[in-house]
Order: sequence, then C-alpha cells, then structure tokens
Amino acid sequence: NHIEVDSNMATNIAGLFAAGDVTGSPYQIMRAVGQGQIASLEAVRYITKIKSK
Repeated sequence: NHIEVDSNMATNIAGLFAAGDVTGSPYQIMRAVGQGQIASLEAVRYITKIKSK
C-alpha cells in the first residue's frame, strides 16, 4: 500500500504531506526530489496560513 496524495502532495490529514517512494511507483530519485520540493513548499504555505489566522 502507498500513501494517497493530491497534486500538492497533501494527504487526507490537514498539514500532513508525503513524497517519494511512499506515494507509489515509479520509484525514481528525480520523482522523489521533485515531489519533495512540492511538499516542502506546500508545508511552508500551510504553516504561513495557520500563523496568519
């Protein structure tokens, strides 16, 4: 089984993001790096949004 994510690497749990091999194949380093970048940027966006409330 793999962790299901949307295009922003967000899971069904608010504030929890996943990337790389845990999200499924193909298991390639470049895919993992790209997803990691997306996940990190979205995590920062999420935290910034929470802090501004």
